[in-house]
Amino acid sequence: MADTTEIVARPPSEDDAVHKIQPQSFTWSRIALGTIMLISIFMNFFQLGANGFGNLYYSAGVKSMGDSLHNFFFVSFDPGGFVTIDKPPLGFWLQVISTKIFGFTSFALLFPRPWRVSSRWLSFTG
Repeated sequence: MADTTEIVARPPSEDDAVHKIQPQSFTWSRIALGTIMLISIFMNFFQLGANGFGNLYYSAGVKSMGDSLHNFFFVSFDPGGFVTIDKPPLGFWLQVISTKIFGFTSFALLFPRPWRVSSRWLSFTG
């Protein structure tokens, strides 16, 4: 015959409540995350225009996209709308909108890039 053992659960006592880990408040972690994000945003925006136009190929593409609505939708590099840029259009569309607001400067071209930090914030809080 097989040997069987009985497992008997004991009722919880007050000593068990003392040893339980209390859930921490998320307040301090949210404050720390917010502070890190603000420092990151500041460091991304600090002397943003000093970087020049970045990659001149893509800068010329943004300028061409700002000149023509056809080039804007088809992410065209040349004024005729024949050659397209080899990247997804959303980032360039944001740069074109920025250059329409601030003018075609190195700051306006690089302005949408530091806002990626806000998407990191959403991924942590979501």
